[in-house]
Amino acid sequence: MFFFGLYLFRVIKMKIEKIVIYPIKSCGKIELDSCILTKRGLELDRLLCLVSNKSGKIITQREKKVLSTIKVNIKENCIVVRKEGFGEKLIDLKKLLEEGIITSKGSLNIFIKDTCYFLKYSSLDGISKWFSTIIGEDCSLVLYNKERNRESKRYRLQGKMTNPFFHDMYPLSILSQESLDNLNTRLLSIGQEAISYTRFRPNILISGCSPHQEDEGDIYLKEGVKLEFLEKISRCIVTCIDNGEVLKQPMSELSTYRFLTKSHKPGKDIYFGSSFAFNYNYEFNLKVGDVINISNSHLEYLV
Repeated sequence: MFFFGLYLFRVIKMKIEKIVIYPIKSCGKIELDSCILTKRGLELDRLLCLVSNKSGKIITQREKKVLSTIKVNIKENCIVVRKEGFGEKLIDLKKLLEEGIITSKGSLNIFIKDTCYFLKYSSLDGISKWFSTIIGEDCSLVLYNKERNRESKRYRLQGKMTNPFFHDMYPLSILSQESLDNLNTRLLSIGQEAISYTRFRPNILISGCSPHQEDEGDIYLKEGVKLEFLEKISRCIVTCIDNGEVLKQPMSELSTYRFLTKSHKPGKDIYFGSSFAFNYNYEFNLKVGDVINISNSHLEYLV
């Protein structure tokens, strides 16, 4: 603890428990021992997504719960997608990224919807048909166009800028094990089953702090590198989707104690976990087990 006059500035030491990416938006997770972090988030995180060929809109678990049953893995520079009863498909990521550099072949079309920019490749047609069969809708698997910048409108209002891929809002989400443990203690006390962190789809799971301490300040990595706190994450029905089914929990229990405003007062949104930004023009190697700390942005008056 550091004292400044009549104020107390707290530093909470923690560590990284898990690093998680979701290469295809709304599909399965991949846990990693280490990962490259950039301004746009973790490497490969939400780099691809499914788009409706009819509406041009991104398809998520909100519209197609079955996406929660699709497993994803990485094998020899390929993304492997698998669904029980449908086999598996391989996406040659290295070839795809190289193809993205050569745009003069005419093998892609650019779709623009709102602030999202993405590329459709003919080489993904077979996998797109595979996904279309599973979700029951004609869709395309598309790759984010790294040549375009996608602004987060809410972040821009703060006089700042972030360029996430196919994230809902910001490029990096963090949840603490203590917040999850607190929720699971509540669930067990009312005869409900404990749930996994995966229901909240964070990029980083941390430990060593109090419940919801991740809501309260910037996070500092080794060498003084800062993850800037942006805002608490407002939760939706996706947290209740498990293996293709919509369940009552955890939103029902969260509504009893996490209906808040951004300033922690009672409100109309359910918040769980927080969003952060990595505002550096270089890559940073993040590892499981890294010691980190939170600087509490709320100074406490000593009486």
